[in-house]
Amino acid sequence: MTEARDETLGADAGSGNALVGATSPSSSATARFPLTAEGLPVSFSLPNFYFHATTAYDILRIKARRSANAISSQAELKTIESGDRA
Repeated sequence: MTEARDETLGADAGSGNALVGATSPSSSATARFPLTAEGLPVSFSLPNFYFHATTAYDILRIKARRSANAISSQAELKTIESGDRA
């Protein structure tokens, strides 16, 4: 970890700018296509981020709904047991 940090801190702007237009080989099951340094965030990383953010939101929403239902059911059960019906 320290080595990666030192390498990053030691990099200058010229080394980062040299990557502009560079391609990285990518492939899918049916086709091979090059990704440029500029296209990677737009074509791969951003949609990937949105997918995972949406999935995490859905999981948390389902868990909240289940716990809300459990709390509601417990309150109804206590009301019925105590004989205080509305």
